[in-house]
Amino acid sequence: MSPDSTHAAANVTDRVTDGAADRAAGRLAGRTADRLGFSQGGYPGKFTLAHHFDTPEQQYGAAKLGIWLFLVTEILLFSGLFCIYAIYRAHHPEVFLFAHTFLDKNLGATNTVVLLFSSFTMAWGVRAAQLGQRRLLSLLLLIT
Repeated sequence: MSPDSTHAAANVTDRVTDGAADRAAGRLAGRTADRLGFSQGGYPGKFTLAHHFDTPEQQYGAAKLGIWLFLVTEILLFSGLFCIYAIYRAHHPEVFLFAHTFLDKNLGATNTVVLLFSSFTMAWGVRAAQLGQRRLLSLLLLIT
């Protein structure tokens, strides 16, 4: 082994050991805070390493992979739905021509406004929760 590879192996071992020590310290501080994702101080916003990860890099990589897998499955699902819609519409145009008589533009516009407003209030509620604004969070959840 070259001196560089020995040094790199020592760094990896140190990080794994440090991760195990951090997890052990978290267990001693109490499992409730760990389960909620809070730091030992009891407030959100400080990074905590989940019990099943050795290093923050491993946790970040797993989260990144999870998000990409989620996005790929969503793309597959919705591309399949759009393909089914296109095929059905191409093979049965008379059904779509007849169905448009039952659509109500006012109801569709109202539904769109309600969905956009509820998305806005939920996103605002998430921000209020991040900032610890409980009264505003409760109000936004009630409005939604």
